[in-house]
Amino acid sequence: MKLHIVYNYKDRFPGLKGSDLTDELIRMLLRDKDGGPLNIIRTERGKPYDKDRRMFFSVSHTHDVFGLAEADFEIGMDLQKKGSRNLKKIAERFFVDEEISALENLPQSSYEREFMRIWTRKEALVKYRGAGLKDVLGREQVLDREDVSFIDFELEQGITGALCIPAGEKDDKISISYGE
Repeated sequence: MKLHIVYNYKDRFPGLKGSDLTDELIRMLLRDKDGGPLNIIRTERGKPYDKDRRMFFSVSHTHDVFGLAEADFEIGMDLQKKGSRNLKKIAERFFVDEEISALENLPQSSYEREFMRIWTRKEALVKYRGAGLKDVLGREQVLDREDVSFIDFELEQGITGALCIPAGEKDDKISISYGE
């Protein structure tokens, strides 16, 4: 598994937005892979993958940070920057009872960290499945699952992240690269 992080990613390809920008960033980060150019296509819900290789990837961006996770098995990833939001109201609306219980009685500093861990896991699960947020938010818990595993991480600048991988896959060999 490899995680690629690019800061100020919008400056890399001025004028590109949305999936065009995402596809160029993926090509830039994976250009040294064997097998020639990437043939990026998208699932019905927009999840990118390489049609010609057994390569799976997941992308996320938050503020000026872009992340690309790649593996030889299905993977989902999310990045979120901490911010000033009413976390308790968001949790009440989008978390299941077990997740809300895990947050109860935590001091504010721990509450924010645990909230971010749960939220990024939810989005990573969505991306792992290639589903929509409405399929997971408020409906499925992301604590103590047996069908998938989560790898939680933090980057500089207040960025929290999570990877979602199939249960039983090796998660002890993750490399992180920054920039190109």
